[in-house]
Amino acid sequence: MTKNYQPIKVKRTFEIIVDLLKAKIFSGEYQIGDRLPTERELSEMIEVSRNAVREAYHILEVVGVVEVRRGTGGGTFICDSAHRPITQTIRNLILLRQIRLDDMMEARMLLERDIASLAIERATKEDIEKLEVCQEKALRKLKANIPAHSENVDFHFCMANIARNPIITMVYSSVMDLHLLLLQSIPADMEAAVKMAKAHQEIITLIKAGKKEALLAAMDRHNQGSNKTLTALSNNSKSTLSDDKERGNALEDILSSIS
Repeated sequence: MTKNYQPIKVKRTFEIIVDLLKAKIFSGEYQIGDRLPTERELSEMIEVSRNAVREAYHILEVVGVVEVRRGTGGGTFICDSAHRPITQTIRNLILLRQIRLDDMMEARMLLERDIASLAIERATKEDIEKLEVCQEKALRKLKANIPAHSENVDFHFCMANIARNPIITMVYSSVMDLHLLLLQSIPADMEAAVKMAKAHQEIITLIKAGKKEALLAAMDRHNQGSNKTLTALSNNSKSTLSDDKERGNALEDILSSIS
C-alpha cells in the first residue's frame, strides 16, 4: 500500500530570521527595551541580505514584538505591546460593525471588577506607590487646567499590572487603547476630570485599607460615570441610543474619523 507524503516546505530566509529572533527574545536573551542590531549589522553577522533582515523586522513589528523608532537614537527595539494584535482585532470588529459601544463598555466593567478583586489581594507597598505616582501626574495636569486622559488611563493600566495576570492584562489593555482613543476625541470636560481624580483617590484608599467589597462598589460607580462619557460621545455622533444598530454604528464612525 502506497503511503501519502506531504511536500517539505523550505522556509524563506526572512522566516528563518524571524524564528531566530523570536527564540532569542522569548528565551530572555533580549529584554523589553533592548535595541536589536541594525539591518546591516545583523545581515553581516548571519550572512544574509539586508532585504531579508528588513522583512523579518517588519513582520516582528506587525505582530507587536518590536517597534521601529525613527531619528536620532532610533532603531528596532523590543517592546512590551504584546496586546497590539488584540487591539487591532477588536478595532477591526468595530469597523465591521460586529462590536457595539455597549459591548466595549460592558467588557471594561467586567474586566475592571476582576482586576480590582485581584489587585487588592496582590498589591504590595511598591504597587500602591506606583498608583500614587499616576495620581500625582494626573493632579499636576488638572491643576494646570489640562485634561489628564493619558495619565488616568495609565492609572488603570497600573491596576491591571498589579493583578498579575498577563492574559487579563493583555485583553484589558486592548480595550483601554480604544477607550483612550475615544476619550481624546471628546472636548475637554474639567468637571468630569476632577470627578475621575477623586474616584482614583478613593480606589487607592480602599486598596490600602483592604476593603474589597467597598472597592468593587467604587469601581462600579467609577465605570458607570466613565461610560456616561462614552454615551455622550455616541450622542454627539448622531446616534439615537434607542436603536442598537445605530449605537454600534456610532462607535464605528468615531473610530473611522480618528484613525
